[in-house]
Amino acid sequence: MDRYEAAVNTVWDDFPVWGLCLYDAATAPAAVFDVVERTHPRLVSASGTRQASSRFQEVADFEALPPTPDPLEGTTPMIELVDASAAEARRVLVQVGRGHVADTIMNELLIGISETVGNALIHRRAPTTVRIWVTPDRLVISVHDQGRGPADPLAGLVPAADRTATTLGLGLWLVHQLDIDVALKHADDGFTVRLRSGTTMG
Repeated sequence: MDRYEAAVNTVWDDFPVWGLCLYDAATAPAAVFDVVERTHPRLVSASGTRQASSRFQEVADFEALPPTPDPLEGTTPMIELVDASAAEARRVLVQVGRGHVADTIMNELLIGISETVGNALIHRRAPTTVRIWVTPDRLVISVHDQGRGPADPLAGLVPAADRTATTLGLGLWLVHQLDIDVALKHADDGFTVRLRSGTTMG
């Protein structure tokens, strides 16, 4: 959520547009208010008072919240591949996942796993590990390597201004255009791209 909110500020820079984001101040949790204050340069209170957000962070200073773990990630994956090619990852995903989600979603996941594995093999610090969790109606995929991942907190959400953008930037941009949930996770042990689809998101 916070990465998308921050990206909107950049995407709309070239347009004479103001947007008003509405939040229920009576029910929104503290974590939501934290994101609102850091991603919106101006705030409007329930009384209509307008003021600049003292906690607003420009893109260069923006600190994204870590993605919420999916419950399946705390369990043993059905498949774990080490240093597999993108073609092998696609083949295994079809083997274990076909029939668990709609064919259109499977096609999206196949594009996603191909791009993320390909990027990891190019930009990684070995090894690259692909994990796949399967339930009757849901698939979760993680692609992990021991590198640091992209430094740009909006990677994948905003087209790179540089036309010579790296394949990593282009691959993440493509993956974010798919009709699946995408999360980028930076941790001490490396960088992970998580892809999810199905009827229940943890």
